[in-house]
Amino acid sequence: LFYLMVSVDVPEQPVIEPENVIGVDMGIVNISVDSTGKYYSGDGIKEVRERNSDLRSRLQSVNTRSAKRHLKKLSGKEHRFATNTNHIISKEIVNKAKGTSSAIAIEDLTGIRMRETVKKRNKYIHNSWAFYQ
Repeated sequence: LFYLMVSVDVPEQPVIEPENVIGVDMGIVNISVDSTGKYYSGDGIKEVRERNSDLRSRLQSVNTRSAKRHLKKLSGKEHRFATNTNHIISKEIVNKAKGTSSAIAIEDLTGIRMRETVKKRNKYIHNSWAFYQ
């Protein structure tokens, strides 16, 4: 059994002073819109959510062992897809800000679930919105 302890000095990266600001507005239909006018659509996530919701309801109504197995296999898939999509979009916004040496101002959405009232048919859409990511 061997232990190796190595110390490495990594130079700090210089702090970039922003010259201007990119504002980011987040929503359900368009995941985000930046102040340069670029829209990042949420159509892909919406389609996946609708497809998975329909599939889940059909599998739950069957209530067989294989249906439950299939539901277990599907669990988390929609969340992982949405997280990946949000990550791709956020990376694109950060790279745009780096390229133009801009700061990023993000809309404050804390407590939005408590503040907003939503119709019954829109509750699933509103509650599955990953605004915090």
